[in-house]
Amino acid sequence: MSTDTIGYLTNKGNEIGQELFLSTCPLYDAESEIDVETQEVLIGLYNSCYMTLESIFLLLSRERAWDSMILFRSFSEGATKLLYLCSGSYGEKKENIKEYSIVLPEVEYLSRYFKVKNAYDSFENKDEPSIYL
Repeated sequence: MSTDTIGYLTNKGNEIGQELFLSTCPLYDAESEIDVETQEVLIGLYNSCYMTLESIFLLLSRERAWDSMILFRSFSEGATKLLYLCSGSYGEKKENIKEYSIVLPEVEYLSRYFKVKNAYDSFENKDEPSIYL
């Protein structure tokens, strides 16, 4: 990968990191009007994005551009989630954060439950041919 591409990725990552910092500055204010639950979700997501960004810069400094591009996708997804959660009115933010921190994990839990249940049921039903024999 060329030096220009590495420089481009580094600059883009730095720009996104700065945007994230500016969008989350109120969270680190002791006098913040944002409730504790919202702060916990946003700060956790921000820290995850920031650590991924640091890893990207470290990989780029070691000329591991291919590996950094994999992390860049993960960082971009996290940054998009964070920016979405920080946008809108206060009520919209609260609803989005509730959906992100409560509803989505429950949907994932149910999805896993039904996958395990289907696998268990296929082992229990001895009348059907098994693909594991």
